[in-house]
Amino acid sequence: MINETPITGRMNSEDRRGLWNQVTGYTGQQNMTKGDKFAQDMFGACLWRVEVGRYPNMRSCLELKHDSKLMDMNLSYWKATEAGS
Repeated sequence: MINETPITGRMNSEDRRGLWNQVTGYTGQQNMTKGDKFAQDMFGACLWRVEVGRYPNMRSCLELKHDSKLMDMNLSYWKATEAGS
């Protein structure tokens, strides 16, 4: 989804709102996996944040959400494997 956003600048509101369906092909909740639902929630959070002006564009918000999720996964992994001990 990040790759479908402009590297610089902003998407217009219509394109921004249609991004989820364009990228995933989902038009509702049909056959969504837990991961798909998580991604949809993150998309919705970013959509709201961009529309109210808390983030300058979708790309920056999606990148931040992506990085944050990866950090959580890495920390869980390190803890589970007792890395560094």
